[in-house]
Amino acid sequence: MLAVQFLVALGVGLFVYASLQPSYQLQPTMPPDFVDAPDSATPAERSEQVTLASDYWDCAVNEIQHQYAYGVPLPQTPPPQFRVDSGKSESQEGRLARDRYWHKLQDVWFRPDAWRKEYTWDTSWVHRFVEHARRSVEDYVRSLVGHN
Repeated sequence: MLAVQFLVALGVGLFVYASLQPSYQLQPTMPPDFVDAPDSATPAERSEQVTLASDYWDCAVNEIQHQYAYGVPLPQTPPPQFRVDSGKSESQEGRLARDRYWHKLQDVWFRPDAWRKEYTWDTSWVHRFVEHARRSVEDYVRSLVGHN
């Protein structure tokens, strides 16, 4: 009886362990060093860069992290979705700012402090396991019958 209880508890434990999947999300608050403003910037210039950096960080949180997962390198050039409405986005200055903040995002992308880890319940592995087992049994039966 005790062995049965142990096996049931072990089975439930393994099911829960396999079903709780880690999920990584960019922190909603941008890292302070994401702002690209020189030390010589005036308070107005710094304020403008803080706003621009915050807009690009929000874009990374809302768009980019869903395309490029945690641990996956970002491409060298920013994708079309990495865009903010700064009123200057189509100007040379806007394109340069977009490229600068893309490089800033590449710099922080692999930093653990830029991400938060959450666990989500995901039992899709059960379907994959059953499907794999079904195919394995079919292949085995075909090999026994001789219908490769």
